Amino acid sequence: MKKIFNILIYGLLIIGCSKEDVIHVDNQTEDNNYSFNISDQPAFLVGENTGANYYNDITVGVIAYTGNSIKLLTSSGTQTVMFMGSDLEHITSVETKITPNLYEENSYFRDYIGAGQLIKDKNGKIYSIVHGEWHNGKIINYNNVPGFYASIGLATSVDGGETFQMNHTPIIPDFYGWNHDSGQADSGLAEPSITFNKDSTAVFVYYGDHNRTGRNVNINMVKFDVSKNGIPDFTKCYFLKNDNTFTTALIRSKEVVVGPEIADALFPQVTFNKTTNTFLMVYCLNDYDEYFKTGQPTKSGIYLRESEDGINWSKPPQKIKSGWAVPFNTTTPYMWHPTLIYSNSSQTEGYLLFSQSLNGLVNDGHKMWAQKFQIKKAE
Repeated sequence: MKKIFNILIYGLLIIGCSKEDVIHVDNQTEDNNYSFNISDQPAFLVGENTGANYYNDITVGVIAYTGNSIKLLTSSGTQTVMFMGSDLEHITSVETKITPNLYEENSYFRDYIGAGQLIKDKNGKIYSIVHGEWHNGKIINYNNVPGFYASIGLATSVDGGETFQMNHTPIIPDFYGWNHDSGQADSGLAEPSITFNKDSTAVFVYYGDHNRTGRNVNINMVKFDVSKNGIPDFTKCYFLKNDNTFTTALIRSKEVVVGPEIADALFPQVTFNKTTNTFLMVYCLNDYDEYFKTGQPTKSGIYLRESEDGINWSKPPQKIKSGWAVPFNTTTPYMWHPTLIYSNSSQTEGYLLFSQSLNGLVNDGHKMWAQKFQIKKAE
């Protein structure tokens, strides 16, 4: 089981919250020519009979999705695994693919390795974005769960996901570094998402900045070049500046999605949608203020956001599920790490995947759930 971070470090004495409500969202506004709708059919558990727990603990990467075979890459416990089956409702097996680098003291994934969302180049090579943890010795007073320093790395595969090769240095340098004191038991850069830009000349990576220091935990981005041959180059990182241009100078990237007041915007997953011709982001919002004042997740939950260029996310977000984005205590229900996967070529249908516990972290762990969605163009 991975990261239990600042959300648990407030020393909360928590009252319980009700099971999350499903919010049916019409994302059609005067600026949009489509609607995004969650199905009336209830969410269902994915891979519940495999014996896995604490999954999906990061974004989900789709290795294969055909009419009779599905392979999903994500993390369970402290390692990266692949879930396999005939379809989402019939996941029958799980295989470990990458384990923590326990024997190298300063490895950025010494204590946790989570590879998830992925892209493929023109040769079919897989590039999966990685959340790695080095546990820094700080202990959260919450069931002795260790604090961590997080880094963003890369796992690649040239055999369709049968084996993976890890890069042994993070692909995104951290402005603050390993010794930074965030004021909490977690720090670093975490929970990444990866996608190509519109014309596949660059790779965008989105992530949560846990360093705080004048910020909450919000969503930042960087980019990487793609060669004329369609091969991503992860050796040079471009950081987003406040004027929405990029630089290779080591800076703290601009926040592209920010939670209001003392709320955190976190766990992004971004895809480019063919039908809307825009980037769609699903992410979690966790509003601590409303928890203290009302104990109800009026604002907290899973949101959908849209961008024309993947850089400017100024259109108003749409809430698609309501609930706490993190486990406040041992019994509070929560959901996190949303992912959109598409089930048809036009990308008008698919599933919202998310990790959920109905009975709290200790009582139930957390497991992957899926719920259908549909995107419709306006008449």
